[in-house]
Amino acid sequence: MFIESLSPFKFVLPFLYNGIDYIITKAASLFYIEEKSLTLKTVSMI
Repeated sequence: MFIESLSPFKFVLPFLYNGIDYIITKAASLFYIEEKSLTLKTVSMI
């Protein structure tokens, strides 16, 4: 009974973790790209 109630979570949790990981990776890459473009702008200004 208890294991049966947990089975949906076992199915959903990997997707949840992958989603969080994807969001973090996406945000980090966006931040990195933005940072690079900012440094390029400051370098071109100098």
